Amino acid sequence: SLFWQDDRLAQVGKDIYNLIPNKSLDGFGCTFTVEELSGKYYLPEILIPSLIPTIIYKDSPIEFTYLAEEETTFFTTVKRFSGVMEGEFDLRNFPFDEQTLVFDIFPGYYQSEFNYVDSDWGEDMQEADTVLLNTPGFNLTFYETDVKHHYSSMLGTREPIRGFNYDIKRDPTYYIYKLFIPMIFLLFVSWSVFWVCPTDLESRTTISVVCLLALIAYNFVIDDEIPKLNYLTLIDKIILMSYLFAAIPTLESVFAKFLIDRKKENYALKTDVICRMIYLPAYALIFFGMLISSNLVTIPL
Repeated sequence: SLFWQDDRLAQVGKDIYNLIPNKSLDGFGCTFTVEELSGKYYLPEILIPSLIPTIIYKDSPIEFTYLAEEETTFFTTVKRFSGVMEGEFDLRNFPFDEQTLVFDIFPGYYQSEFNYVDSDWGEDMQEADTVLLNTPGFNLTFYETDVKHHYSSMLGTREPIRGFNYDIKRDPTYYIYKLFIPMIFLLFVSWSVFWVCPTDLESRTTISVVCLLALIAYNFVIDDEIPKLNYLTLIDKIILMSYLFAAIPTLESVFAKFLIDRKKENYALKTDVICRMIYLPAYALIFFGMLISSNLVTIPL
């Protein structure tokens, strides 16, 4: 809620009140449109610097209330708009990242015949905080509101503003089902190369190369999901690691064929056995190591 003082309001309300027959000592109330009051009285604007508005809804009718006993006039209205938040986000742990949305709400100040603007945020506003955030793909984990101050060059004073802080956590379900599970499945297919006879180079390389190309194609799944960054996100690291592991069967197949051509078939078979044993455990170890380094998994001590 915003409260401001404009001495003209009290006189207008009093003049209208005196014209009402059989008036009540409690005062009276009526409704005006924004157009009827615009240019005549001070109507403060709501400013949110970090919000890029996409839809600005028409202002609700303004309720005009005059309290005869206190000789005070109130305007009450509701402003509705929606938009896109603008801010700095740390996407290093994408798609398991958590973000903090910070934005401030304060009235716009204009030259007018008014004395002050103040703000008050009661229980109704605090209850509404839990439903203010509507961001698909994220879950609200924590929120808080506080009163801040900023310097008004027009008034030459520090004025109160309302700050909102929302901690949100991305829901990674989409990426788990659409990216991670298919990617792990393709690595299992790549792992099957080590069970094919080392002499069948064509079959082994066909399987491994197809899996590698499929993993590269999956990179386009997330290409439009995040902005172009100058650092690697967690999902970038996992995909790059998967590229490497998908390429290992091809390199191992060529090496095994090289040994066979040198009459060292036993060494080729032993290499396959070693790769069968360490291929998937090594991938799992590095994968969970990345999660631990990103503080997504903790090891109890």
